[in-house]
Formats: sequence, structure tokens, C-alpha cells
Amino acid sequence: MLKRDISRLQSLKARRTVVPAKSVEDAYHLVYSSTQPWLGLARTQRTASDSPADQLRWEVWIAALTPSPHGIRGTWAQACLLAGQGRDMLWALIEALVPGRSVGSVSQEIQQRIASGALAPSSRLRERRLARSLRVPASSVRLALADLATTGLVEVSANGCFAVVAVSAHVSRHGPATGDHRMLDRDACRMSARVPALSEVPLPHLEQQVLELVAEGYEDPEIASRLGLGTDRHVQYRLARIARRFRLGAVVRPQLVDHAYTHGALAAPAVLHPLLLEANAYGLVRTLAAGRPVNVYARLLGLRVQDVS
Repeated sequence: MLKRDISRLQSLKARRTVVPAKSVEDAYHLVYSSTQPWLGLARTQRTASDSPADQLRWEVWIAALTPSPHGIRGTWAQACLLAGQGRDMLWALIEALVPGRSVGSVSQEIQQRIASGALAPSSRLRERRLARSLRVPASSVRLALADLATTGLVEVSANGCFAVVAVSAHVSRHGPATGDHRMLDRDACRMSARVPALSEVPLPHLEQQVLELVAEGYEDPEIASRLGLGTDRHVQYRLARIARRFRLGAVVRPQLVDHAYTHGALAAPAVLHPLLLEANAYGLVRTLAAGRPVNVYARLLGLRVQDVS
């Protein structure tokens, strides 16, 4: 059943010709009819997951593939992107239904290897090699490393590669070094390096322009025309590169914009555009999903609780 729906979604491919509005509507109906029966199982996987990164991945897919109450609004290219997210979610469900280790247990195993020295400080963590060693899918390793990055044991470089944090950096986060820690700190201080922020390592100029136009609410054909990219597919390729650079699991426009404003890849605008409002709504969803009260989100935006309730 899952593979049958994946095959249906694979029939949607980007076209260079103008697509009638009826075909666009049919494409959205195909995506929703292929993914709707599985959203309940996706929510179950999100709830049962012991990994914050995995939970966020399911949350993004569920949010993107839940039909809007305002009806279908979008282009053929956006329908194809949505179909790609649907395929990713269905493949993840197939992978999740196979008995195996949870992402949390993979994270603990990697943490033990770091503690024992099997994974040396400042060494690069190669996902496929770790997956073969642990006998788990590469996606589980990727999610586990994303979880460890939030604990300070693993760092993510500007090009999206994972590495074990240098001893000096890790010790500095957990208190002053004493005894053997001082010796380890001296040995590792030459290799330590902090992860540059997105604002310090900017996006390539063309991808920066694409992201700015996305934040302003332009559609793919308009972006392609303004930047002379020729086709919508080139815009989608650039968005996919930006999503990988941001370490996001899928190309979701509000999430890209929210991430860019949060990490300084885009300067905060003087006027909130409609797409930014959706990104803020996404931030509210994440705040509530993390179990934090709504007034935390309100303080971040300088609003009163009544304004976001």
C-alpha cells in the first residue's frame, strides 16, 4: 500500500510548459489522497519517537501535507515539491515499520563511543560509515547526530558535516578543567574551533537572492524570471541546497524563512510579509510542541499573550 502510493506520487514531475489550473488542482488532490491515509501513522511515529530531531522531521511533514482550510493555492512546481515531501514521509514510514533500533539508542551508542575515545575529539563523523558499523539506516545516524549537536558533544560545520567537539570546547561548557582534563585540553586546544554562524558564513550570492525573494512571498516562476534562472526547476534546486545547508529535512518555505531570520541569514524586515507570518505561526507550533507556555513565544515577538492565543 505504501509503495503503491509512492508510485502514484512519482508520476508528478516538474514541467517546463504552462500547466492548466485544473491540472494543478488534480496534482494537489493526488498528493493529499496519497498521503492523507498515512498521516495518523505519521503522528503515531512522531509521538513514539525518542529523538527531538526525528519528532521535528515528522512534524514538518505532517504540517506540509495537511490540506489548508482555505483551499488549494499553489503552482505545479509547488505541487511537485509537495509530492517529494510526501514520498519522503512514506519512505520514512516504510523504514520505521521495520523492527530495529530507535534513534535514541543510536544516539546513546555514539555518545558512548565518544566517551570511550573510539571517536576522537575533532574527528569527522561520516554518517554512512557509522551506519554500517551500528547496522542501522543512515537516516537514523543523521538524526542521532542532530540530537547530539544540541548537547554539545557534536558540532555541525558550515557545510553541514558533523564532527566530535574538541575536548577544550566540551570541557568549557561543563565546568573548569582539572587534572587529566587540563592535559587533554592542552592537547586538543590546537584542534578546537567553534561553528561559524550563518551570518558569518553567508549563503552564495544567488542562493541568498532566492531566499530573499522567497521571504518576500514571490512564487517560483517570478523568482526564476527576476533572477534569470530560466525554469522553476532551477529555483527548486537552489531551495533544496539552502535546506541542506540549514540541516532541514525538507523544503518547507515558512521553515526556511523562519530559520534564516532566527540564525541571521536574513536581516529582519521592517514589515511582516504574509509568508513571514506563516513562519511565525510555525514557530508558535514548535513552541507548543516543545511543551513551553505560549507566553514564552509571545515574549520573543514582543506581543501580549492575547495576541497569539
